[in-house]
Amino acid sequence: MAKLAVLCTFLAVMAAAESADCYNGCSIFTKYTLTVGDKTTDLMKDMPTKCTGKAVACPDKSECMSFTPTIKGDATIGADTGKIEMATKSIMCLPEGTKMTKEVCNAFSSTLTTSLTGVFKNIETDCGEFSSASTFGFGALLVAVMYLVY
Repeated sequence: MAKLAVLCTFLAVMAAAESADCYNGCSIFTKYTLTVGDKTTDLMKDMPTKCTGKAVACPDKSECMSFTPTIKGDATIGADTGKIEMATKSIMCLPEGTKMTKEVCNAFSSTLTTSLTGVFKNIETDCGEFSSASTFGFGALLVAVMYLVY
């Protein structure tokens, strides 16, 4: 029984270390549609659905956070003009205690509007709130299984 306790403690330490990892700078689409007239086309098939690369620990005095902005606007893609609607999950290392404020959202919206000018017009952004985005590692799953089995 003592060996099991040592194993569970080891796995718990591994889980804690893994949970601090972050896919810093990753943004994935969770919704991407184009509506022209009364026809809506789902454009998600060409979008990544998970972060690639390796999750790494955030620097000291920062934490892995995510936010899920939604973006709506008028779009012209080729000969089609219609309404575009997107939602993303953006993950980043931010200073501890960072909150979504109007200023932060305005900075995000301004950057987005500048980068999409020419394709999108009348862009509306809802930034949502920041939430913890640390990964749930394999070690955490092992600890939970060992706890349930024994």
